[in-house]
Amino acid sequence: MKDAVPGGRGPGIVTAAEKRHDANAFWLMGLLNSITFCLMLGIAKDILEGSVGLVYFASLFPLSLVRVLLPYIDHLCPYSARVILSSVLMTLSCLITAFRPSFLTFFFSLFIKDRSLAESFTSLVGVVCASIHQGVGEPTMLAYSAHFDGESVIPAWASGTGFSGLIGFAAMIACTEAGFDHRVVLLFALIIPVGFALVFFCILDPSRRRKALNDEAKRQPGGAEVLEVKEKGTDQSYTLPKEEMTTEEAETVSGGGLQSQRAGIA
Repeated sequence: MKDAVPGGRGPGIVTAAEKRHDANAFWLMGLLNSITFCLMLGIAKDILEGSVGLVYFASLFPLSLVRVLLPYIDHLCPYSARVILSSVLMTLSCLITAFRPSFLTFFFSLFIKDRSLAESFTSLVGVVCASIHQGVGEPTMLAYSAHFDGESVIPAWASGTGFSGLIGFAAMIACTEAGFDHRVVLLFALIIPVGFALVFFCILDPSRRRKALNDEAKRQPGGAEVLEVKEKGTDQSYTLPKEEMTTEEAETVSGGGLQSQRAGIA
């Protein structure tokens, strides 16, 4: 069975199997995007004993700030760059919280005489990294879902996000019962940002990603020529850089079913 899905490349048709594939990928992205954030909340007491409220504040305030500001600047950065940024922030959050790097502790000790307090602030830097990642990753993927079948991928994303809390806290309980320190848990969690990036770049349909990048490029001045091709017999269209077009697509363009403009390719 095939259904028309607006926004896709090619004939605008996607099979039920492809819709399931996309939904599964978005479920994984939702899970991996939120699980590090949930882990930080789960080990708040281990990060700063006696100051759990401060850990929660460091988890939520940067997240809220990024969500307010990102809609005004997200067009300056393509989806792929934002996914890479999220993966890097996840990695930094685990490493900084687990190891409390001495150079960061030294930096805070320049302003704070109490060394233990300086180490606490170092741990909070890791929490802040996880919070910023959450603020960048979630809006990015929800915006990216516009290039897929929204009726399948958005519920899948929401489901994955919901399961992240259950899986994250269950993993913490299991590791605690096994006698592992929270630092060991954070080291195991380093696989999460790797999986997050792999799902985006290797599992999600690359042609849809190219379509998304081209749509972003059309909003930016200057650059390569992007052509919008009207599909025969339908009201749908898709965009491609002129040099990437097939012979059939070029014939469609030369036949008058196009709109073209100058745009920067991200």
